[in-house]
Amino acid sequence: MKRFIIYAYTRMNTMSGIIFVIWATVCSLYTLLYWLVPFTSFGTGFILASAISLITAYPVGWVLLSYASKMKIQGQAVKQDNRVKDKLINILGHDLKGPLNNIKQTLLLLHEGYIHQDEFDHLVKHLAKDIDSTLNLTSNLVKWINVQKKDFSPETCNVNVRELVRECITLYDPVALEKNIELVNYNPVNVEMQTDPEMIKIVLRNLVGNAIKFSHPHSSVEVSYEISSTEITFSVMDYGVGMSPQDVKLLFSPSEIKSQTGTNQEKGTGLGINLCKTVINKLNGKIWVETELGEGTTFYFTVPSPSIKILTAKSDLTPTVI
Repeated sequence: MKRFIIYAYTRMNTMSGIIFVIWATVCSLYTLLYWLVPFTSFGTGFILASAISLITAYPVGWVLLSYASKMKIQGQAVKQDNRVKDKLINILGHDLKGPLNNIKQTLLLLHEGYIHQDEFDHLVKHLAKDIDSTLNLTSNLVKWINVQKKDFSPETCNVNVRELVRECITLYDPVALEKNIELVNYNPVNVEMQTDPEMIKIVLRNLVGNAIKFSHPHSSVEVSYEISSTEITFSVMDYGVGMSPQDVKLLFSPSEIKSQTGTNQEKGTGLGINLCKTVINKLNGKIWVETELGEGTTFYFTVPSPSIKILTAKSDLTPTVI
């Protein structure tokens, strides 16, 4: 029955569906009434059946089509979820299995004497990158799963924004140093706000990590924020490879999660940006991007707060190079 309703709905719009229900009801009632009470004329029976149909058919048709519409939307949501799950499984199968196999094979070769200690010392740096990539993927995946839960809600408290940003940037100092990328922390005003600090850290860490990943060596990544009475707007800017308009259209689509390599062949999953969007939605904020292919990228996201308190005046702070 459900399949028939959905099929009928996809073949007609709401008005034509109601008209169809009315017509079918009129025909059925006319036949039924004729057998129970033979009419003296066709017109009398048709008017009587039509009157009854008009009273009953519209609400029946509206309920029927509303149910079909709801079932169709639910079906589309299930298909979308399945596509995302399939995409994640493919990513996990490739990006988890690959680094772990590299580590395993290297250790086996070392154990069997095919690799000397000095050669192993040279490979340790590459193995560390594989481990970092795997840990980052696992961390993002766990956070993504937790945020997707229906009962998930932010845990708000008073947060020093300047210190929070500094903490997130400092975490990536070794990665930036390896590519000779300068991390600049623009904090025009030291401010305190009410929000979930861990959720903000998830977004900032992913955006800063991505900015470094897609930046050219000897460039810079700049983090800053602007304050209004009701929200704070964060930005993470790089001067890297940028994105095409086609890539931007697909950037926040969960069905378009894909792995991309950085300017130094860094591995990735594409899960981070989707995680950022999910987190910002949970905080009732917005996230968007401004970019040009070959010219760099700037991500912006807003975080609403019921309370924003300025702690340090603008003139007291200068940009900090991490």
